[in-house]
Formats: sequence, C-alpha cells, structure tokens
Amino acid sequence: MKRRCVTFCTAGIALIAAIALTASPVAADRGDVSTTFGGEGFEVDGEGAPVDILVRASGKIVTLRDAGPHLVLSKYRPSGSLDTSFGVRGSTIFSAFDAPTTGRAMTLEGDAIVVAFDVALDGARHEAGVARFTGDGILDETFGTDGIVMLTPAGLSQSNARDVMIDWYGRVVVLGDASDVVSRSPFLARVSPAGVLDTSFGVDGFALVSPLVSSRLGVAVVQGGGGYIVAFTERNLGYLTRIDRTGRIYHGFGLGGVRRIEIAGYTTVRLSSLIQLGGRRVAVGVEVAEGSTPRAAVLVLHADGSFDRSFSGDGRLVVAPRSALRVRALAVDAQGRLLVLSRRHLRVDGVSTSGITVSSVRADGTRDSAFGDNGSRTFMLSRSFIDAGGLAVSPARFAYVHTYREYPNGESELYAIAI
Repeated sequence: MKRRCVTFCTAGIALIAAIALTASPVAADRGDVSTTFGGEGFEVDGEGAPVDILVRASGKIVTLRDAGPHLVLSKYRPSGSLDTSFGVRGSTIFSAFDAPTTGRAMTLEGDAIVVAFDVALDGARHEAGVARFTGDGILDETFGTDGIVMLTPAGLSQSNARDVMIDWYGRVVVLGDASDVVSRSPFLARVSPAGVLDTSFGVDGFALVSPLVSSRLGVAVVQGGGGYIVAFTERNLGYLTRIDRTGRIYHGFGLGGVRRIEIAGYTTVRLSSLIQLGGRRVAVGVEVAEGSTPRAAVLVLHADGSFDRSFSGDGRLVVAPRSALRVRALAVDAQGRLLVLSRRHLRVDGVSTSGITVSSVRADGTRDSAFGDNGSRTFMLSRSFIDAGGLAVSPARFAYVHTYREYPNGESELYAIAI
C-alpha cells in the first residue's frame, strides 16, 4: 500500500509538473503583466539584443536575438520555460559561413522558421541572406544550399536584409537594400519554397522598390495574390509603395505607385512597422513629431493606398498625443484590436528613465478603455532598460513582449501581458 501511495504521488507530482510546464500564464486584468510567466513574471531570454518574436498556434513562443558574432533562436513553452526539444537545450546558435551574422527578422512557414540575416564577409562587406530551420531548430539543408540562400542583386557589391514574410504561394519574400560605391536602393527578393530564386519575379528574382536612399523598411502581403506593400522612410518622410506579383511597381496604388504618408500637425513621419490586416488592408506603425518630441501613431490603409476611413474617421490615429513614444512593433489580436508597442522616455523624481508602453486600439480606431489605463499600460522595468524588440499575440489572449535590459549583462527578456 505504501508503494502504491508513492507511485500515485509521484505520478501526481509529474502530472502537476507537466501542467506547470505547458500551462499559459495567468493575469487578472487586461493590460497586467502575468506574475506567473517564467515563475517571476518574466523570463530571461539570454545575452544579446532582441530582434523578433513569434507565437505558434500551439502557444509556444519563438524568439530571435543577436548575441555577438551569431544569432540565436530560442523556443519557449506558454509557461515561460525553455522547450528543451528545440535545438540544443532550447536554443539554436547560427553563424553563416562561420562569419559574423546579424538577425534581422523571422517568419513561420508551416512548422519551419525562416530567418532573414546579414553576414559580414571579407571584413566590412555585408550580404543579405535567408535561412530556414525545422520546427526542431535544425538548419533545413533541403532549402537553398545547405539551408541558406544569399541575396545580393547583380551589379551591386553588398546588401542588407530588413524584413521577411511568406506569400500566398508559400514563397519567401525578403525586403532588403543593396548598394555600390555611389548608390543604395531597397529591393524585394522572391525565393521558392525549395530555396531557389524566382527568376520570373522582377529581374532574376529581384524587384527594385524605390530609387530613394531609405531606412526603416517593412513589407506586407496584399491578400488574394495582389502583390506586396512596402513601407520605407526617407529624410523623415514616410512612404508606401506596392509591387505587383511580377515584381513591377503597381501604378494603381497612391500616385504612380507611391503614397506619401502625411498626418496633420506633424512634419516628421517615420514608418516603423507594417502588418497585414483582414480585408486587403494593412496597418502601419508611425513615429510622428513636430519638434523634438516623438509621438506614436497608427494608420490603416486599403490595398489601393487609400486610407480606411472606418478607422478613426480618416484612417489615422495618434495613439498617445501627450507622451514621448517611439513605435517598435504592431500586432493584431483575435478580436481585431491593434496592439502598439512603444518605447517611452520618462522622468521619475527628476531622474531620466525609460519603459515600454503597450496600447490597445479597437478595430474602429477608438481607444480600448478596458485595457490598462484608458487603453495603454506603461511598464518601467528599470533605469537600465533600453528598448523593446518585438510583440506577438498568443491564442490564449496574451501578448508577449521581447525587451532588452542593458544591466547587468545586456540581456533580452520576455514578458506576458493579458490582452
């Protein structure tokens, strides 16, 4: 009987442990940080800066971070514990060609993880590339050459990746910019699911996005095979353009294929994030300013470049008009609400510090007053906190925030926020 009791109790403890490892975090109110996630309300992702974060349909979380000369992929259970079946004890370390490699963005292709990166070859020369990893964190050698496709347009000496996504046919689309000694231009590259450049797209698989020297680039798919919308910023002015499925500028978008973004009262408009919404629409995260104080804004546009006037009356919303915010990421939840992640500059007791703000906006552009404090919640993590790297939404109605803390070791951290 005693042995039976031990067997029963051990099984019960194992069951409880299994539940604890796989259970979703718990939080009482929308906008609260879960105090159970990772055991203490957060999980240390490891040394290095956060780059991107994704959540699978199973609720498991995948993070991408830069850690010195290599990038690191890690996978977590919904509870915040590492999924040790992924990579080596929960993480995969990757350097292309054993050279310094910087992660730029990632996306999911079924069970696989596709990562856009830059690699420093021949000293200072950089080249963009894309790699595919299996769901277990192993480089997929059936993709491209040993799991990698390099992406520098012919005639240009170097390139940088900026964003990556999967289109309606399962093709990998990478947004980057390429340069030679006198010019620099954004481009789209399209790669087949097997890892072969799609030469039917643009010129030999590359499409020129704009002749402008641009930064803060992002790309989204137009539903129904309608091509790709690209966001870019030049000299503090934001632009969107649409590339059709063959790799040409779609002139039915905006004015001649380009839409300059303007918001009344602001002279600086920097586009910082772009995501796809339902109904052939996109949402754009924007940093606006008149003078030196930045504000966070969100735009919603149709696939033809016109503003969606069902959102905030004119398609434009300044999320927090009295707060110094820099938009870092956007996400959309199952109810169609937009979540906006921003870095916030604060002064507490006369001391400069920083934190992150998560704002929730309803589908019609009104503030979600049931979330946090009238639609926003600000978290002051510490005086050493520097930035937020990404935002992703889980099926269990949590938003996971990927942050960076400078002190003591320059670590990335994960937080779960009830939405």
